Amino acid sequence: MLILLVLAGAGIFFKQFQYDAERLDITLAVAQTSPQPDADDQINLVSLLPAGFAAMTQRENFGRDNLYVKINGKADLYLQSGFVELLCRRFVSDEDQKLWAEIFLYDMGSARNAFAVYSTQRRANAVQLPLTKFSYKAESAVFFTTAKYYVEIIAADESEKLNDAVLTVAKNIAKLPQKHEDSIGELKFFPEKGLIPGSFKLHLTSAFGFEGLDDTFSAKYRLGEETVTAFLSKRHSLKEANKVADDYFQFMIDNGAVITSAVNDKLAGKVLDFYDSTEIILVSGNFILGVHEAYDRLSAEKVAIMLKQKVTEVAAIDRAR
Repeated sequence: MLILLVLAGAGIFFKQFQYDAERLDITLAVAQTSPQPDADDQINLVSLLPAGFAAMTQRENFGRDNLYVKINGKADLYLQSGFVELLCRRFVSDEDQKLWAEIFLYDMGSARNAFAVYSTQRRANAVQLPLTKFSYKAESAVFFTTAKYYVEIIAADESEKLNDAVLTVAKNIAKLPQKHEDSIGELKFFPEKGLIPGSFKLHLTSAFGFEGLDDTFSAKYRLGEETVTAFLSKRHSLKEANKVADDYFQFMIDNGAVITSAVNDKLAGKVLDFYDSTEIILVSGNFILGVHEAYDRLSAEKVAIMLKQKVTEVAAIDRAR
């Protein structure tokens, strides 16, 4: 709590993005006119519906200039993450008009951008799905990325029939052929031991409140009873990595952190005590890496050493190719 107060006093804040039920107006009546198929130059969502379900509304398209109309209050996250276009459509059961759901298909321009909004908004009650590499279910909704798309399918009811339909549509979208690269290279630099599944997150800007630390990945590790957040940011050069790391280190000092002794000599001068939490900031080649806000110093150091070793090993393999 003290850390949050200090950061707030320094003018640092973190936006929380939560699902807003108002964007799904469940009182909306079924369209009286027959919805038309999607245009040939767009993903045909109607063709992805399972038997017994049909389009409920016409297709909706939103661009950068009017995204706020559909997701008022959350548009900035998408716009800052490379958003291109949003395609929406609702579908409904032929037998029960209360059983309907809405598809939100966000074209984010790249797999990296899609993952950024996916990871930033990941629900606390997420249950991973074997749908795509990044996919989960939370209550009556499914969230996932596929190539350059971030997808949400949100149901108005938690019935088994509607849930099955939502999963079918999600699988059909995930199977669509894609022209865009679906891999995110930095993830291979994180060690697998102790990694908490589904904990990866991409901070496109201002990681941990520091404006200079952009394009930064983080992941959570569990060591016994302790949870530690590790982070990694690939820079263009060793010079840039050192500069950003030094600036981030000074930023922490300016906000109350103090250099403290390290258990592992390899981390001497790199460990900070920040109001009873541990921060570790390192450089390895053109990577900035370390640990953020850990409450057990020994666990924090173990994760930092593991991460640095993994980065060194994988970078050496990449150079040899």
